[in-house]
Amino acid sequence: MPISLRPGLGAITASLLAAALCVSASQAFCGEPPAKAETVSTARIEALVALLSSPSYAERRAAELGLYEIGAVAAPALRKAAAVSPHAARKASRLLRLIEWRIHPSRRDIEVLMEGFESRDLIGRMEAVFQLERLCDGAAMDTAAAISRNDPSPRVREYAAASLRRMLFRLGGGRGDLLTILNTRGCTHLSKDEYEAALKCFEEMLEIDSENSTALYNIACTYSRMKETAKAVDYLEKAVKAGFTDRLHIISDSDLANIRDDPKYKAIVESLK
Repeated sequence: MPISLRPGLGAITASLLAAALCVSASQAFCGEPPAKAETVSTARIEALVALLSSPSYAERRAAELGLYEIGAVAAPALRKAAAVSPHAARKASRLLRLIEWRIHPSRRDIEVLMEGFESRDLIGRMEAVFQLERLCDGAAMDTAAAISRNDPSPRVREYAAASLRRMLFRLGGGRGDLLTILNTRGCTHLSKDEYEAALKCFEEMLEIDSENSTALYNIACTYSRMKETAKAVDYLEKAVKAGFTDRLHIISDSDLANIRDDPKYKAIVESLK
């Protein structure tokens, strides 16, 4: 498994980063629902869904915000509600879309900007990302991050990722934050067997910090999975020299399974005893 990089972050930048990548502080990969959503009971979700039809605007609004924060975990209950009546279907369908693209319910401007996004051509979807970058705030970063994960086109995903990095810098992020974004994206690509895209992210990390042991190790993992043994072992050796000395992780990491029999790999592991 590739290594997650979590340098220290300022409180404001950390919250923006977590929102933009849709990960909790303990998660290695982006795109997963926040950890707190996993603990929300089905009864709680169903109660919030029922409140979407409340005559009280305040209750409807609170339910909308609550379900949005819960995220994808609430999707089954919302789909079930959509089958009840046309009125319920409109509310549930809208909220499902807000959750999918991480459009905050209070941001009508972003919701309008994203209308018909799925049916647009590649240039049209990239234009939407451009407009999000012009907004350049935490909510825009949320939606750009969702596009970087969910759009079917690799070109649009990469464009959104680049836009996300620029927004982070404009909002006060720094070198460590960019390394975290690149590493998270690289790990996500690797988990999807998108090896070239993963390598690109990890190599960009090395352009920022040429001795980054996390990037070097994750490149070794990527080349191992590509069955390019010589390169994998070479980068593993570089990672160890740069400070990656977790022998237990190395010998148990399934990503390195393809290089276990290589004499150089065995020598590296032996040197860490």
